Amino acid sequence: MNGEVDIIRLHVSGSTLKCMEMARGKYMLQRIGELCRAIAFGRQQLAAARQSQKASMEKWREQLQQHRKGLVPVRLLSEAEEDLRTSENRVLEARLGILGAWSTLGQLDGTIAQRHNLSF
Repeated sequence: MNGEVDIIRLHVSGSTLKCMEMARGKYMLQRIGELCRAIAFGRQQLAAARQSQKASMEKWREQLQQHRKGLVPVRLLSEAEEDLRTSENRVLEARLGILGAWSTLGQLDGTIAQRHNLSF
């Protein structure tokens, strides 16, 4: 009788382990999907930030030329420069977001996936 109980416990624990492995695999696939979407969104943000940066650079250059001619006060030139710096920061933030998502994706695709016997 005691042997049968051990066999049942072993069977149940094996089923539990399989369920846990399936849940981990499902989570991994879900997380990978989220990270891929984050990378795609980050690329869109980067493209928009680069356009903004380009426009800010053109505006700053125009303001600088006008300032050199004495047609624009320093305040307006400073505001244009601040806009340029803000747009540069947005580009850097977008790049960092993409790099972070790629890094996390690499971790999921590498050692963690191997530990759970998953291949992609």
